[in-house]
Amino acid sequence: MVTLLGNYEANRKRYPTLESFMPEIAKFYDQTATDISVIISNYQKRQPHVASLAPFTNGSTDVDPTTTEIKITFNKPLAGKGYSINLGQSGKEHYPVVKVIGYTDNNSAIVIQLALKPDFEYEFVLTGRAFKTADGYPLENVNIHFKTKN
Repeated sequence: MVTLLGNYEANRKRYPTLESFMPEIAKFYDQTATDISVIISNYQKRQPHVASLAPFTNGSTDVDPTTTEIKITFNKPLAGKGYSINLGQSGKEHYPVVKVIGYTDNNSAIVIQLALKPDFEYEFVLTGRAFKTADGYPLENVNIHFKTKN
């Protein structure tokens, strides 16, 4: 749309009013509607995704409560410009994050310090607000949840 409006601005003799340019805008939206599934698919392919967690997996129910760090690896490097970690639905009591230690592996992973206790459920959410690729594609929100053993 930005490119299209740039075309309008550059061709004001041909399109003296926005109304005269409306057929071009209608064509743009018709084409976008036709290609929307391809557009969405291409966008999702460019988004980063969580590839793995260590030393346990997402949804684990037997996490060692003496674990002090989690490493979250992404399928592609991120811009490395900040962090966006939110509380999960269970609230602050179940939020294990003490601090973010930082990016590692050429911004393809992040290490987070945790504080855990035995036999307890934890969760937090990684969001795309700051977790983005260098070209701006955001991480789709990921709920990280696990339970410690006794």
